[in-house]
Order: sequence, then C-alpha cells, then structure tokens
Amino acid sequence: MMDGIRNMKITQAFYDKLEKLANIEPDVYSDNDYEFISDLHRVKYNKPPLVQRKYLNEGLTKII
Repeated sequence: MMDGIRNMKITQAFYDKLEKLANIEPDVYSDNDYEFISDLHRVKYNKPPLVQRKYLNEGLTKII
C-alpha cells in the first residue's frame, strides 16, 4: 500500500500521530504524546549530501 510519504524513515503512522497532536490541545496530551514529542527532537530525515564545490561566492563577503 502506497502512503505518499517520500522519506521511508517517516511512516504513515508517524505522520498520523503528528497530525493528531497538531489537532488537540496541549493540556490533554498523554504521557505517550509527550514521549512522541520528545522523540521529535531526534530528526528522522536523511542527512544532506556532502558537496565538493563551494556554491557561495566568497568575494561577496568582502566590504567594498
């Protein structure tokens, strides 16, 4: 079953839980909700690729 999530580290269940939390008031969070929120601090996205070239023009940092 295709769930439309591009990043395979984020499942539909993860997204559904995140959406549920966004739609309820914080004063009704359960202990499990707080645990999930705490886990959000560990980013589940892929690391950005390493680049070999410098893409910024270093000459722009010099004051004229």
